[in-house]
Amino acid sequence: MKKLSIQTIVLAALIGALCYVSSYLKIPIGPVPFSAQTATVILASLLLPPVAAFAAQFIHFLLLFLLGGGTALFISPSFGFVIGFMVAAPVISFIGNRINNIFGWVLAALVGEVIFYVIGIPYMTFVLLSIKMQELSLQQILGFGLYPFILPDLGKLVIAVFLADRIKVLTKKHN
Repeated sequence: MKKLSIQTIVLAALIGALCYVSSYLKIPIGPVPFSAQTATVILASLLLPPVAAFAAQFIHFLLLFLLGGGTALFISPSFGFVIGFMVAAPVISFIGNRINNIFGWVLAALVGEVIFYVIGIPYMTFVLLSIKMQELSLQQILGFGLYPFILPDLGKLVIAVFLADRIKVLTKKHN
């Protein structure tokens, strides 16, 4: 395994903090709010190697846990998406680095979005049904955790890929 440089470790920590800050850029619409987190997770994952991408999301999780509510975080309907970020980040990074062009980055980000939903929606469902004791149909669950997010997440995906491309171009010029 290739060792991470000090620069990459510091960048992962800074990006983890950026992801944490982006969690406060939100619009509450139900159990899971709109936020800028998915864009920052995708952007971070496209810029970092897989291990550092995971580390950035783990730092993001630690900041949410330590500064944002402690163990109450685990019973938040949106916590499953945070788990999804940690799982998706190295996958996005791996695919994005393997197919190192715009199409590869879009594919990587789409795979990441699927991972966010595949982990986040069942966790949200568990919290709402088991802990919050709400009775919900499948349509209601998807209405809370999927349908309202599809188009905004695709928009954030496009922005994240565009920014990753611009940042990579700029850093190549300065290296």
